[in-house]
Amino acid sequence: MNKVVKNILIKIVFFTILIVFVASIVIAKNKRDNKSISDLQIEFSQGADNLLITKDDIYYYIVKYYPVHNNSVSGKQLEDIEQSVSKIPFVQSAQAFLDNNNLLRVKVTPRTPIARVFASGQSSFYIDNEGVMFPTSKNYTVKVPIITGKINQKYIKNDTINNVKLLQVLQTVKTMQQDEFMNALVGQININSKNQIELIPRLAEHTIVIGDDKDLEDKFNRLKIFYKEVLTKVGWEKYKVINIMYKEQLVGLK
Repeated sequence: MNKVVKNILIKIVFFTILIVFVASIVIAKNKRDNKSISDLQIEFSQGADNLLITKDDIYYYIVKYYPVHNNSVSGKQLEDIEQSVSKIPFVQSAQAFLDNNNLLRVKVTPRTPIARVFASGQSSFYIDNEGVMFPTSKNYTVKVPIITGKINQKYIKNDTINNVKLLQVLQTVKTMQQDEFMNALVGQININSKNQIELIPRLAEHTIVIGDDKDLEDKFNRLKIFYKEVLTKVGWEKYKVINIMYKEQLVGLK
């Protein structure tokens, strides 16, 4: 076999392999895009709690707008389902795919509210860990701290809060979540007329003034020491105001 014939044969083999490879991709894509769905399954991300939406809510939302049962679904339709579910106010993100049994699985990461905001002159709304605003539900109320007082934050669904003081409150709530005592103690956070952050305990009638979100761990530690060494002896109703906003100070007012 001379060199010219050998080169021709190599090229023929190469192009044959290339054609087979491309054809296999096209066939696989057509099979993927035309699979008949056996059933629909909704899955929530691990650790999701304090939810304002259920798996059934998402299930019926999908079947209402997408006739998925016993129908084929394309890659584009899967993307449409993901985008549509992700636009639900109570959903952070969604991923839709077919498994080997042609089961349409939609994995959803719901938004988890960490506080409920009562902004000035507006209806209340929830915020999540990232400060995203989303509406309350007529069917279910989540037990999270409420935020009240001087709050000039315009509510825009699925937008992020931008009010400076409210951002400080968000950081306060997130820090409290990492502290078992503080998380159990505080039921309300208020921004007073002096633009200071106040914590209001669930089971006491005093107010705790922290001012802002600076040095929160230090402030909380001083407060816990005061509760343990003073209030447990004189009673929780001894003081009306406990001020811990200044470094290395704690002032109790009767």
